[in-house]
Amino acid sequence: MKTQNPFVKALGVCAAGAAALLVSGCATTRSDARANNALLESSRAAADVIAENINEPYLSKDSPIIVASFVNVDDMTDSSSFGRIVSEQVASRLAQPVHGFSVIELKLRQNIFIKEKAGEFMLSREVKDLTKEHDAQIVVVGTYAIANRAVYVSVRAVNPDTNRIISSYDYNLSLAPNMMTLLGYKRIYRSTWWDRIWGRKDVWGKGSWEYYQLYPEYL
Repeated sequence: MKTQNPFVKALGVCAAGAAALLVSGCATTRSDARANNALLESSRAAADVIAENINEPYLSKDSPIIVASFVNVDDMTDSSSFGRIVSEQVASRLAQPVHGFSVIELKLRQNIFIKEKAGEFMLSREVKDLTKEHDAQIVVVGTYAIANRAVYVSVRAVNPDTNRIISSYDYNLSLAPNMMTLLGYKRIYRSTWWDRIWGRKDVWGKGSWEYYQLYPEYL
């Protein structure tokens, strides 16, 4: 039986690793592109549904709408680049000629909701004061929840006087690398092509690399 040259065998392993890295890189690029498109398309879809349900008799085109930055459902005082960009995309869509609403965009991060014992989310006094100041009849608010492989978003158009939800829209987005960055995570460990062959993956988190070295099961 002919024995394979070790050098040739090593070259084969390197070639396989390079091919795996190339395929992985292409797949990541396509995944990011899909995630970027999905982010914009979902924001537009949310605005379209909201607009459809807050037309007359609830709201005339001349009545201002306030759009607040979306917040983390687990901490109503916390937002992120994701929460801010989604709210801005929704506001932009509502203001476009296809809908033509008068939109007042506010960079609100704190005290957007008050969580009642019954589990209801009510607009805070701060938001109600702002709606009176701008004579706004509708406040568009949103929350998001980060899961293992997706972020879940809930958008609501609320009557600030009654806290009644006039319109709502729920959706989810896959957690591609670009999405993780918008949510405030950073890649604290990036696996090499050799790691990927053995199943070790990138590690994303808000902690430090030293922290994850203590818990190698995350790698």
